[in-house]
Amino acid sequence: MQQSTFAHRPLPLVLEPESAEEAGLPALLSWLEGTDWRRLLHRHGGLLLRGFAVRGPRDFHAVAERAVAPARLAPYVGGDAPRGRVEGLVYNSTETPADQVIPPHNEKSYSADHPATILFYCDRAPTARGETPLADGRRLLRHLSPAAAARFAKGVTYIQNLRDETVAGIGRSWQSAFETRDKGEVEARLGALGAGFRWRADGGLYMEETLPALRRHPVTGEAVLFSQADQWHSSTLDAATREAELARQGEYELNHAARYGDGTPMTDAEMDELRAAIAAECVAFPWRQGDVLVLDNLLTLHGRASFEGPRRVLVAMA
Repeated sequence: MQQSTFAHRPLPLVLEPESAEEAGLPALLSWLEGTDWRRLLHRHGGLLLRGFAVRGPRDFHAVAERAVAPARLAPYVGGDAPRGRVEGLVYNSTETPADQVIPPHNEKSYSADHPATILFYCDRAPTARGETPLADGRRLLRHLSPAAAARFAKGVTYIQNLRDETVAGIGRSWQSAFETRDKGEVEARLGALGAGFRWRADGGLYMEETLPALRRHPVTGEAVLFSQADQWHSSTLDAATREAELARQGEYELNHAARYGDGTPMTDAEMDELRAAIAAECVAFPWRQGDVLVLDNLLTLHGRASFEGPRRVLVAMA
């Protein structure tokens, strides 16, 4: 297996077959089962499997299942992003419009029910742009001031307000997010996570979870920043929308909101510092059809650039 990197950056490590036999799907599945490739994943944070015969969602599902074994692929229940199932527990990576940018983040870092591993598959490469930018959560900590690190040591409280599917509005409905119309099922799931919640008068659902933002990787012991605070804070809204929404309702009644775990509000300047730290560590590569990207979700943030053309990138997680 040939190894390389992009522009001498360690993330991601690119793995390519050295022969036609090695490129076959059975050979790739055997390699995932029989080698200590997770050691490389923990070192680099992400592996790009390029040039292998992964032809379509079914093949990707097989690769994902083999990669996460003995764990199992997980459904995207309670997730925030708009996604639809494609094959088994393979989803569209996002249905966010092509002209919008998704900043790098750790998948579901707003919930105790977050994946350890996330895999992407390029089923159709875009005509232009559409990269999945990556950032190493270990390295971006170096860009934060001691004062910022101390604030994140308090943890982050993530707040969601999900509408009822019968009420028009922006954002997901709780029925879509939890893939059920049974309130009891939702309450049991949130209770198991230790999340706070209440049903709103309009039929919507208010939820909050307070989670550590500074963590130690369970295998490597390295310190990482694991957060989506900058994406949930109201400073993500354009000035006019933010002013109008805050005039209409309180900050914690927005679709998304965040504060520090001790209840302290987050400021725009603090979120800008976090965004600058992430930007300083971002690396991106152009997708090729058939690419499979494996990420350690605790170590590595991912996002999505805007794009042109019929981009189709799928995702699975465990």
